[in-house]
Amino acid sequence: LARGCPSGLPPRPAPARAGWSLVRVTRPSPDLSTPSGVVTGYIQAVRAGKADQAWALLSQDAVQSGPGRVGPLFTKDDFKQQVEGNRRPTASRVRILSASQSGDSATVHVEVTNASGDLFSEASAQTIAITLKREAAGWRITSNPYPYQFP
Repeated sequence: LARGCPSGLPPRPAPARAGWSLVRVTRPSPDLSTPSGVVTGYIQAVRAGKADQAWALLSQDAVQSGPGRVGPLFTKDDFKQQVEGNRRPTASRVRILSASQSGDSATVHVEVTNASGDLFSEASAQTIAITLKREAAGWRITSNPYPYQFP
C-alpha cells in the first residue's frame, strides 16, 4: 500500500495548469525632487486617472487667475472631470526630450507622439514646453496643465 493514501493507490500528481500568468510591470516612482520627475509624475497620474495626484503637482499659478484672466482658470473639480474624461485606450507615447533649470525656474520639453488610425499614415508628434517653479513644497508646474495633452 502506498503510504498516506487510503485507497492503497499511489497519489495522483496535481494536474498541470494551462494558461497564462499575469505579471504586473511597475515603473519606478519618478523623482519628484527634480523638474523632469515632477513632469513624469504629472503625466503618469493624468494617464492613470489619478486627478488628485496630478493636481498636487500643479502650482497655484497654473490654475488661478492672473494678468488678463478673470477668475480661476479652472477648479479642482473641473480638473478632475477633465482627467477622468481623458482616460481612454491610446497608442500615444510620451517622452521627455530635455530639461533646463535656472535658479527657481525650469522648463521640460516633452514629445507626445500619437499613432495614426490609418495604416498608411505616419504618427504625428508634438513638442510641449512645460514650465515649473520651485516652491516651498518643491517643483510645481506653472504652465498650461490641461490633461488632454497627454492621452
